[in-house]
Amino acid sequence: MFADARLNENYPLLARLSEPLKPAEREIVGREHEIQQVLAGMERPELSNILLLAEAGSGKTALVQATMLEDHKRLYLEVDPARMISEAGDSNLMAATLKGFFDEAERYVKHEDHELVLFIDEFHQIVQLSDAAVEAIKPVLAASGTRGIRVIAATTYDEFHMHIAPNQPLVERLQRISLAQPGRETTITILQGVAERYGVAEQFVDDHLFRQIYEYTERYMPASSQPRKSILVLNAMVGWHRRGRSMNRDLLADVLQESLNVNVSFKVDVAKIKQQLDAKVLSQDLATRAVARRLQLSVADLQNPGRPMASLLFTGSTGVGKSELTKQLAKLLFGDDQRHLIRFDMSEFAEDSSLQLFRSELTKRVWDRSHAVVLIDEVEKASAMVTRLLLQVLDDGRLTDDNNRQVSFLNTYIVLTTNAASEVYKTIADYAPTTPARARSSWSTRS
Repeated sequence: MFADARLNENYPLLARLSEPLKPAEREIVGREHEIQQVLAGMERPELSNILLLAEAGSGKTALVQATMLEDHKRLYLEVDPARMISEAGDSNLMAATLKGFFDEAERYVKHEDHELVLFIDEFHQIVQLSDAAVEAIKPVLAASGTRGIRVIAATTYDEFHMHIAPNQPLVERLQRISLAQPGRETTITILQGVAERYGVAEQFVDDHLFRQIYEYTERYMPASSQPRKSILVLNAMVGWHRRGRSMNRDLLADVLQESLNVNVSFKVDVAKIKQQLDAKVLSQDLATRAVARRLQLSVADLQNPGRPMASLLFTGSTGVGKSELTKQLAKLLFGDDQRHLIRFDMSEFAEDSSLQLFRSELTKRVWDRSHAVVLIDEVEKASAMVTRLLLQVLDDGRLTDDNNRQVSFLNTYIVLTTNAASEVYKTIADYAPTTPARARSSWSTRS
């Protein structure tokens, strides 16, 4: 809706389905090159429309807002595709509404002597809903340079490949600009600006806490994008700060614990890890000692950052406590052995044909709960192809899912169990007469 009543009356569709783009609430940093790309693209005599591609939360709208600050000769309107779709009702009416909207935009340019930039976020919604609407918009996009109208569309990579890429004539009418997530230093600068706007900048004596926010969100929120995920964490911290909490690492750890159930501060007594495990898993001194030592490395953040937090192989015959130790591991790390224990019975994946099913189930469950203990039970029963897939997870800490997304396993503890060769432990103590009695059990662990 325009501030001028005359414009609302003369251009009812523009007034109802769009509004002037709001200015940015903070300084936009780190996008200088992309701003120039957009401005140069809109100066082209032909093909002067832009398609911004980026993950959700990477700053597509912020980029357009920053571009508006440098472009004083055009009026920027943000189009509301959801309202357009809800008012249209069916695809044919949607096409007619879209054509009328652009005709009205052209009339505005002619009569008001002011070029327009139409920003359409979630552009895939229009493409997804109506083929007729797509056909109606193609000639508009083709002639936009001569009509004084520029279109900046925005969507995510997934939505682009699913809904827009198959329509090659539409793709050819849009210049694609990909926005990478901002790096560490840019994100820290953004957080400093956000802290200033929230009125808490004086609580930060240096940028150390900002760096921790960035590092933790990168590690524990792999499915989200910068800078949004860092800003969301800072926003939550500010809420608690206004309730009397100090703005420090302890507050950051509590926010991550509450929102993600991630124990970044490892609020467990390192010296008592083994004691807690021994209380539930009896007569497995060697095993609990090895697991406790591995957890201490995680507490000290000394694990390989490119692999899962820990990869453990529990061997031994049935009934010696392999599954129980895994449950206690989940309870110790995450407070429960239900939601944060992901279990796979590998006898269900014994055929090579089950490879895709296993990939799909594994990535889906870890995507849904990326901070968990993953139990691969009786791994010796898995198909060789499934086992090779597991090796990729153990080596790289990631796996591609059905939607071509990279699923991170960096925050998981992976436990494989096997009964294979368990008979070895019946006599192994005979070869180590100096081993303490409690360690002579029919059980083993490798990490």
